Amino acid sequence: MSGKRVLVTGATGFIGLHLVAALLESGHQVTAMVRRGSQVGELQRLKVRLVWADFHDMKTLESAVAGHEVVYHLAAVARAVRRSEFHRINQVGFGNLLAACASQRLAFTRRPKVVMVSSLAATGPCAQDWPHRETAAAMPVSMYGKSKWRSEQLARQFSSRLDISIVRPPVVLGPRDTRGLQLFKTVDALGVQFVPGKADQRYSIIHVVDLAKALITVANLGKSISTDNTAAGLYFAAADEIVTMTQLTSMIGAALGRHQTEVIRVPKVFLKAIGAANTVIGIASNRPRFLNHDKAKDMLSGSWACENQKLKSELGFSFPVSLNERIVQTIRWYRNEGWLSPKSGDLLEAASNKGMAEHSGRGMDGPTANVN
Repeated sequence: MSGKRVLVTGATGFIGLHLVAALLESGHQVTAMVRRGSQVGELQRLKVRLVWADFHDMKTLESAVAGHEVVYHLAAVARAVRRSEFHRINQVGFGNLLAACASQRLAFTRRPKVVMVSSLAATGPCAQDWPHRETAAAMPVSMYGKSKWRSEQLARQFSSRLDISIVRPPVVLGPRDTRGLQLFKTVDALGVQFVPGKADQRYSIIHVVDLAKALITVANLGKSISTDNTAAGLYFAAADEIVTMTQLTSMIGAALGRHQTEVIRVPKVFLKAIGAANTVIGIASNRPRFLNHDKAKDMLSGSWACENQKLKSELGFSFPVSLNERIVQTIRWYRNEGWLSPKSGDLLEAASNKGMAEHSGRGMDGPTANVN
């Protein structure tokens, strides 16, 4: 697919910027669809073409998608004050984009391939020892997860007119990630991580560089979704390792140069109270907080793990770099950019050389913390 004309929505975001960079590196002609008022400095630095469009203006949408062979859809509302906002953007806006893609019938014999970035939240939590496969029944618990699942169902309604694939990532870590940074900062400053509840739940994770490559692979080789086979064209994208929060904290601590780390368990009611308070603050200020009642629902619902075997066996995708090394790379970026306080790089190299040897416990043996 080298050199194809591709459109990326949500290109100014954490994942979007990495995807744009990976597409450019692969030789594609990239257009970023952005809203008026968006911060586009990084996109301009990458020298990509910008097109201004609104998900609720069909004329601008049809103009934006015209001439593109692949559309990567990353734009979505991850937190909102009201349920209606999830619906307005994640369903109505996405539906308009699909309609605009389906209307492209004159200039090209084939309409654009659409790769939708969904979320593990659309599937819901899994049993402790049973990571999700693509055949799992969707049981989302949060408004966000339900909105992503409904978006997937909307995409299926267009499956007879468009070639659409869906990718569900779990928590995504990597350079430029401001949410994950807090996890690293806490371990760096205190050597601890605060975890709600007594159980050590299991989590799937993916580094943003690996996710970008997975999205490009799905655009190249991914099968199409359909209305009669819920698993067709659907792919979980997660690292090989599945970790508990204790293991993840230990890995981050080792990469930061801390020989001992600790997980401090706090009552679930404490997180519920924070979520409720942040929800009230969000409503009063009309600016949603990240750790609100909806996010707390996901965090308190159990393990969030998924297999990656379908991505690997059906599309030939691989993860050549371990999760441990990806964590080291992320910390190195944070240090270099001043997001974490600078320390001796010797500790990072030592952690990198250790590899996964010290973290090969049962929780890491499966196929492929926060939920994307």
